[in-house]
Amino acid sequence: MNDIRWPNFLKHGDHVALIATARHAKAEEIQKGVAYLESWGLEVIQADNLLQQHFIFAGTESARRHALQKAIDDPSIKAIFCLRGGNGTHRLIDFIHLKNLKKHPKWIIGYSDVTVLLNHVAQYRIPSIHGPMPFTMHKEEEQVGAIALKELLFGKLPKYIFPSHALNQQGVAEGKLIGGNVAVLHSLISTASDITWKNKILFLEEVDEYIYNLDRMLYHFSRTGRMKGLAGLIVGHLTSMKDNAEPFDLSAQEVIARVVKPYKIPLAFSFPAGHELPNMPLIIGATARLEVTEQNSILTFKK
Repeated sequence: MNDIRWPNFLKHGDHVALIATARHAKAEEIQKGVAYLESWGLEVIQADNLLQQHFIFAGTESARRHALQKAIDDPSIKAIFCLRGGNGTHRLIDFIHLKNLKKHPKWIIGYSDVTVLLNHVAQYRIPSIHGPMPFTMHKEEEQVGAIALKELLFGKLPKYIFPSHALNQQGVAEGKLIGGNVAVLHSLISTASDITWKNKILFLEEVDEYIYNLDRMLYHFSRTGRMKGLAGLIVGHLTSMKDNAEPFDLSAQEVIARVVKPYKIPLAFSFPAGHELPNMPLIIGATARLEVTEQNSILTFKK
């Protein structure tokens, strides 16, 4: 029995919310994002805090929390677009009430810092989308991922065929997809957003992180038992990874492969999602099937 509470797909004229749970943005950047979503035939409701700034954030925690809660509770809103990532969503999540989202699921879209929100709502069997955000999706170079996001939101489930990698582990896995940014997932351990990994397919991406710290986080995942029972692992972009003057002597990909190898699960590198282009949309919380062969890897979703 499929117990997933799928939101309705979008249609022309639907109302969607544009909110900012993390970093602030300039008015020009916001308006480009609004115009782009309007070009899809959507009516964009802008959160009150979009133009606010409090330190690096888009307003105070109270303002950002209120904007997110309002978008969740408004029955006319069919999807919630997070403007951008950065930092700050974790400060809000424990104060957000999901009663109305459980009754009337709606799409939540974002990635990076928004990993907190995506995995939190996945605990309640509500799918969301790890994908491009309005802060940059209007740019010409972002159109491959942005168009794929539009197609998904309007009802076309994606099928991805992506290149093989020397560190892949072959096999087939099926389970609900979870994951996102490694550091953000690591910050969820022992919190109310700490979703179980058992029988799940995990997606990981990272940006601007030291390889030694990636190693530490991956081994922590392993030591806490999260990888025991994991169905499969997909690795996306590992962007601008850093090393010390004395090299770690392993690449970021090699670090992940070494930690995962003992679990003998399907492992697929080279998925095109994360902090570089293309950033293809993934349905967090949906049932997915991963097939890793010598020739390529295939990821599909089913409703």
